[in-house]
Amino acid sequence: MPVPRERDAVQRHLLRETAYETLCEAIVSGTLAPGETLHDNELCSWLGLSRTPVRGALVRLQEEGLVECAPQRFTRVTPVEVRDARSLFPVLATVHALATELAVPCSAPATTTGSAPRTTATARRWPPATRARPTRPTPASTASSSR
Repeated sequence: MPVPRERDAVQRHLLRETAYETLCEAIVSGTLAPGETLHDNELCSWLGLSRTPVRGALVRLQEEGLVECAPQRFTRVTPVEVRDARSLFPVLATVHALATELAVPCSAPATTTGSAPRTTATARRWPPATRARPTRPTPASTASSSR
């Protein structure tokens, strides 16, 4: 049989990428808990890969801040700090507000009078960072609520 002159491109993927995607998903989903120590041998047997792609994935996760490494001491999932969690609350509030605004036009009954176009226009007009800003209590409101 003659060798074909044209062929489709071969799909290539790096084992390091496979290890990275699997480990990243495990960290984000909580399968690998914050602060959990990671051992190369256990990860290699879990992923079914050699040490080289697993180490490459861990280096990339370290660069992204999902893993901490101290040579000859430990490799672990980065613990969640309270200040980090607090800094995410405004971002989450903005995402939830935008999701709500975008979902309302889709689920609003036909009898709603004009709220859907206004909501969609608001979503287009204002960037997410300016919409769901947390409000700080004013001294007058805190004084009146403590009486």
